Order: sequence, then C-alpha cells, then structure tokens
Amino acid sequence: MGFDHQYHALNHLRSALLAVVYPVQWLVNAPGAIGRKLADDLATRHALLKRNGQLEQELMKERVATARMSALKRENSRLRLLLNAVGQMPGRVVATSILSVDMSPFQNLVTINAGKNLGVHTGQPVIDAGGVVGQITHVGPLQSQIMLITDPASATPVEIERTGLATIAIGTGQLNVLSLPYLPNNADIKPGDKLVASGFGGRYPRGYPVAVVTSVTPQAGDPFAKVEAHPLAGIGREHEVMLYFSSHPGQSGAGQ
Repeated sequence: MGFDHQYHALNHLRSALLAVVYPVQWLVNAPGAIGRKLADDLATRHALLKRNGQLEQELMKERVATARMSALKRENSRLRLLLNAVGQMPGRVVATSILSVDMSPFQNLVTINAGKNLGVHTGQPVIDAGGVVGQITHVGPLQSQIMLITDPASATPVEIERTGLATIAIGTGQLNVLSLPYLPNNADIKPGDKLVASGFGGRYPRGYPVAVVTSVTPQAGDPFAKVEAHPLAGIGREHEVMLYFSSHPGQSGAGQ
C-alpha cells in the first residue's frame, strides 16, 4: 500500500479491476435506479393528471360563464327590441316569459308566467318586437294562455299597409302560414305587401305589424284568390313576449 501510494504502481491493476467491477455495480444499482425513475415518472404523471383535471374544470366553468353571459346579452337584445318596437304606441306593455308551447295542426297555444296577479285579462293582445303574437284566452292566478294568430280558430283583422284594404287573416295551424281567404281575384295585393292590424274589433293596436304576403294565386271559377302570408312575430322562436295594456280601458277586451 505504501509502495502504491508512493509510486502509483497499482494504477493499471486498479483500472482493470474497476472495469471488471463496474458491470456488477451497475447491475446491483439498476433496480434501485429504475425504481426511483419509475416513482418519479409516476409522481410526475399523477401531478400532470391532477393539473389537467383542474384545468378542465376551470375551462368548463369559463364555458358555462360565457354561455350564461351570451344568453343574458341575447335576452337583453330581445327586450331592447321589444321596448323599441312599442315605444311610440299608446298604452303600456309588460314583458313576460314563455313557460310552455303547445303546437299541433289543431291548436297553437302558449303559456306565459303572468296572470291575474299582473292584471292580465281575457282577450288581451300579446305582441313582440316583430309583430302581433296572439291574444289571451285563459287567465289563471299566476299563468295565462295565449292563442296564437296561427291557431286555426284565430281570425285577425288586418289591412294592407300599401293600399289600406281591410281583410281577415286566418290561422292555418302552421306557425309560418296565415291565410287571407276573403280577397277577390282582382284585389290589389301582391307578394311582399305588409299586413298590419286594422284596429277593427278594438283588440290589436292599429298599425302594428302582423305579417307579410308570400303568395297570391287567383282561383279560376272561384271569386276569391288564394293568398298566404308569413307572420312577422317570432312565433315559436322567442322566449319573451309583451302584454299590451291599452290606454283606453276595455278596448282590448272587445270581440275580435
């Protein structure tokens, strides 16, 4: 040992022994090193999965918040349109929400969350930003039912805005179709003409939009033409409508 310490005589032998021992040391240490590496990898994977889960939850919350904000913006826009549409009309309006919709070929009915508690009465007109929606047919303490202008039992007094010609728009049971069966073949009406409430019957506010004419077909051998129109109200698409309270008490309670 002293000789080796003084003259480094065993360096070559030591290098040879290290070369022989190294594989044995590696094999002895390998299981522990592999185990530590796997443990580190598992810990890292667990941390990543946990963080990924947290990020997904945060993303979901942000999406929900964004969706709610978008819904509120759309609702505000609809209400603003409603208020703008009735701003110049006499009387007052009250916004209410639609609770349910009953659409069939035999009836078009909508239930709203307003009743006697808000002064709703039978025959009261209901409108939206686009046009006339219908009228109240049944009133409960907290809810009411609207018969839409597209209901087969509905008959809405209208006039052609361009000419002032008065007629009746009849519901067909289809949300996008009104029929005008009482116009003669030579009537001055054409596709694109706007129909507004005539005010006859004292129910709907005169001049408020109702529909736009989509087709006019003269009928040979029949004195009346086949005329159809598309309602301008967002029937079946809106979530809010407006109850119209006339400035003349009893006006909207008259017959249709």
